Amino acid sequence: MSSNDGKMLSLKKEGHIQEMATSNRLASCASRAVGLPQNERRWFIAFVGNNQEKAAARRLEGMDYEVYLPVQEVVSVWKDGRRKLRERIVLPNLLFLHLTELERKVVVALPFVKRFMVDRAGKVDAYNRHPLAVIPDGQMERFKFMLGQDEKEVSMEPLTLKTGDAVRIIRGSLAGLEGHVYQGNSGKSYVAVKLDFLGCAIAEVALTDVELIQHS
Repeated sequence: MSSNDGKMLSLKKEGHIQEMATSNRLASCASRAVGLPQNERRWFIAFVGNNQEKAAARRLEGMDYEVYLPVQEVVSVWKDGRRKLRERIVLPNLLFLHLTELERKVVVALPFVKRFMVDRAGKVDAYNRHPLAVIPDGQMERFKFMLGQDEKEVSMEPLTLKTGDAVRIIRGSLAGLEGHVYQGNSGKSYVAVKLDFLGCAIAEVALTDVELIQHS
């Protein structure tokens, strides 16, 4: 056997091993899905590596998946007083993916996707597996709208923050957004939009710019 033939056999063997490994991972992932329809698209939360959010999002978009990476442009002030516009990732290590369960099984087998978030408070199945965390469409729409307004810096707070009245913003770049009013320790007022499993997205707002929807 020539050296070229040996190399060809080696490459074929490696390719077969990789194919088998991928098939095994897909089979394993299929067994972990709990109680989700196979063909309905939902917003899942995927974990990726540190500082790999943008690269992972580009690769998934290149595979025709719907991906949302929450980013905002913020101004950083250097020590010498210069100001620089930079892009800030709001939720490090996380990507939101709008997938069917069948698509999710393929995505979770990709080497740059670590895993999908599960609902730890959800009811486990007979094999003690938690259901996958799914973000409702309405919450995602409000979250994306809030982040799309560059004038308001958005931060994430735990769900334990105390919210008050349900309000609708009627003026400014966030006009139309609905959430709950919240007052921080500094005395400033914020509007908070709940995002299941992750907390609340908050942005500063003047109370004169909101109207009451209902009392909580």
